[in-house]
Amino acid sequence: MLDPVLLPLLRCPETGQPLSPLPPEEAARLAASGGLNRGGKPVPTDTDTFLVREDGTVAYPVRGGIPLLLVEEGVALGGFSPHGDSSQGSLGRF
Repeated sequence: MLDPVLLPLLRCPETGQPLSPLPPEEAARLAASGGLNRGGKPVPTDTDTFLVREDGTVAYPVRGGIPLLLVEEGVALGGFSPHGDSSQGSLGRF
């Protein structure tokens, strides 16, 4: 579990945008997607959650309460809306 005091300090390593946790059902869907991260490795299935950057285009896994904030660990998201108003569901295609 992420420390709530730490969360406001975390930023995307690529853009510096703030990060926020994906809702649990979306995080589970992303982990089960069978997709690849930006480093070309499978999206981890053993994550606590994912942190999505403010523009909704990249999410970073959190394992054992530790955010993996490396560019190559990022997972590209298609159509994610932090407010859940995407026409393809909040994650869209990934």
